[in-house]
Amino acid sequence: MIRHKERAYGSPAASGWRIIAALAVLIAAIGGNAIAASSDGEFHALMDRAQNEIKAADWTSLVRTAERLCALRTDNIWANYYRGLALTNSGRSAEGEECLKKAIAIDNTVFWPHYMLFFNYFNRGRPEMHAHARNVMQRITPALIQSNPRDIRIFYVVYAGSLINGTDMNGAQAVLQKGIGFFPKDPILRSQYAFTFFRRDMKTWERLSRETLSLIPHEEQTARGTYALPLRGSMIKVHQGNNETISHLGLLNGYDWDFVRVDERGAYGRNGAKKEGHAIFGAIVYAAADGVVYFVEDSSPDTEPMRNHPTAAPNRIIIQHPNGEMTSYIHLMKGSVRVKPGDAVKRGQPIGRVGSSGSTVDIPHLHFGVSRDSHSVEAKITGFELLTNGSWSDPGPRVLRKNDIVRRK
Repeated sequence: MIRHKERAYGSPAASGWRIIAALAVLIAAIGGNAIAASSDGEFHALMDRAQNEIKAADWTSLVRTAERLCALRTDNIWANYYRGLALTNSGRSAEGEECLKKAIAIDNTVFWPHYMLFFNYFNRGRPEMHAHARNVMQRITPALIQSNPRDIRIFYVVYAGSLINGTDMNGAQAVLQKGIGFFPKDPILRSQYAFTFFRRDMKTWERLSRETLSLIPHEEQTARGTYALPLRGSMIKVHQGNNETISHLGLLNGYDWDFVRVDERGAYGRNGAKKEGHAIFGAIVYAAADGVVYFVEDSSPDTEPMRNHPTAAPNRIIIQHPNGEMTSYIHLMKGSVRVKPGDAVKRGQPIGRVGSSGSTVDIPHLHFGVSRDSHSVEAKITGFELLTNGSWSDPGPRVLRKNDIVRRK
């Protein structure tokens, strides 16, 4: 059986600085107190400019503005915070870390530099992230949640997702129980909590995963766009389809697919004991629609069938599409990824190869799914032919089902 757990939780498990970009508009308002307290005209004007640059996510300009703010008021908490925010979002997280630490040293009681330092560590996979996350959780109050619910919710989603990807299910459960206590009907937090039971208590996992489907209206579980088959060649089989109890269930990945390749006899390859013996291993993966690369992982080893790496996240590509949806291509071959974050890609463009990476891959396959607003959505696939009773035909846009055998037109 093919089992899987990895997605960018909220994608959440993905590129942290892009999450920060979405949060910064709300956080920016906090700087108003510093403006009111300053009698310096230039400082006042620069603070106004900084907030506008944050709203526009213009991090390059914000770096310059914040540097001038720090030159004028080297010990001002908001000048250092804005500079740390800008550097973190500009891919200069090491420099951003120093600015955020300085802001904390100036006034340890202010929440947001602590909050942003967590994401700074998260971006780089720094081990300090865990201790700092506990520090952030201790500072979360009901008043803070009431005034900034979206920001606090995202913290819990991202941190729990990182623990899940690291297979620390007990730690993730503790974080999620706290988050769910604040956000009892949040579908993503509840979906993550359900997943912490995967392979440990499958009945509980199945029950909780099915319950999450009722937390979002059904129409919001349907994709806006249609997508091309991400593989080419003949005899591509849907090994696992939508909302099956192997591993695709609930809001996190319930509408995803696992693709393999079979021969005329239905066999997956010539030697199932070796990854190279599976026909799908090494197959080229293609972008399912136009978009921009959002996240890439390409360093995890490929494992032999049924000998999963105990903790490794899968190699994967996540692409953001203009309609607000994302496609995920998971369990890719180590070193095969051809794109990087920020690259524009076209439908049908080669982006990597099928591998067997990750802690829940079991056998080589491509895990492919479409998501929106951090949860899986049911999408129709186009541009393929379906094998039915020995004949190939074009069924039109269709949600692929378990055991369907297809080929790209």
